Amino acid sequence: NSPLIPLVRIFYNERVSRTAILGTFVAVVGAATLFLCSD
Repeated sequence: NSPLIPLVRIFYNERVSRTAILGTFVAVVGAATLFLCSD
């Protein structure tokens, strides 16, 4: 077992979660913008 694998996995998970948070934020802002503009 290489000690590098857990580090890569942690970095990858960190990156994925950051992307998911960013995507959720963009989706919420986009939905709010559409909701306000459709008024």
